[in-house]
Amino acid sequence: NRGSVHVHESAYGLLGVSGFAPFNNENCPHGFLAATKDGMVIANFAPRMKLDAQWPRRKLGIKSVPIDCAYYPEAKLLALTVAAPGPRRDFLPEDGESEAQAAYSYALAGREVLHDGRMDSHEVRLVSPRTWKVVWTHQLLPGERSLCVTAVHLKDQTSDATIPLLAVGTSFAASEDYPCSGRVILIEVSKRDDVGWGGNLLFQREFKGPITNISSVEGYLLLSTGNRLETCILKSGAQDKWTLQRSAFHEGPSLITSLNVVKNFILVGDAQHSVEFLRYKDQGKQIMPLAKDFGQACVRACQFVIAGSSLHIAMADGEGNVRAFTYSPNDPKSWKGQKLDNWGALHVGKGISHMARVSMRYAADQAAAVSTGPPAP
Repeated sequence: NRGSVHVHESAYGLLGVSGFAPFNNENCPHGFLAATKDGMVIANFAPRMKLDAQWPRRKLGIKSVPIDCAYYPEAKLLALTVAAPGPRRDFLPEDGESEAQAAYSYALAGREVLHDGRMDSHEVRLVSPRTWKVVWTHQLLPGERSLCVTAVHLKDQTSDATIPLLAVGTSFAASEDYPCSGRVILIEVSKRDDVGWGGNLLFQREFKGPITNISSVEGYLLLSTGNRLETCILKSGAQDKWTLQRSAFHEGPSLITSLNVVKNFILVGDAQHSVEFLRYKDQGKQIMPLAKDFGQACVRACQFVIAGSSLHIAMADGEGNVRAFTYSPNDPKSWKGQKLDNWGALHVGKGISHMARVSMRYAADQAAAVSTGPPAP
């Protein structure tokens, strides 16, 4: 592309290729022939796939605004939360009694519509990555907004079984005069003989605050509401009734913007006070703080970086910087392990909204060359 060459790893598992030639006809568009040690292979590239960048990519029109996405490995499906204009729907009746100003704000928000008489509706979709067709949808309540979705493995404390689920965090904000709330929605994905894969609403619970991040740790549901980090226990009862009980909590500085988990280690990003490194202890149901960065930074995204047996931290702030940290409790500069060691920073110049951990594969000789450097002249 534009005089440059981009190398992509083969997705077909071709080993020992001794010959390669293009092969393009009506039955095999954009195809190729490859002579391998196992014989002749005829294959083609995915249609409308762009290969002129570092990563193969393809754009898809979903006719809505994507909010968040997650991969559900058990069914090999993508879970999307989207917002799209739809017919106006009345808000649910207000529960209980509230102040006059709050009740007026709730009623006013229920009558708010777009310029064409429609309103934004949020929904959860299950999409097949093979056909890119929507196999199941679940529409949220009127005025409810989806904030996050992720695949979790929760442990049923009654039967001691681990259940794969989709967890969705939502918020409901009528106005600044009405208290904001949120819901946790647990969706069970199962295969149906007549229509294929589909979803089932397993459990839902309302919280007094928006569910901004959601994950799982040691079989427990982990979520954040404002500056509060909580773990919840899932229990099954009679007649397929489920309960979600709070078990542990941790108060952050201001607002939790990012949440990541590796084993029982938790990484939390804050809107003003950088990152915090935590650990969940099942004995006693405690979230124990290990170390944090004492600097000031608005965290847009953070992620664990695993290098062999070492665990490090990467963080992107609102000023376009990417910073690297490590936890060194034996370092005298770490204040007895309370302070994260700042390894360095790189100014990207652009806003980073998400970080993903990707496994990189290196050959043994390349890894040795990287670690030792070139031989001395």
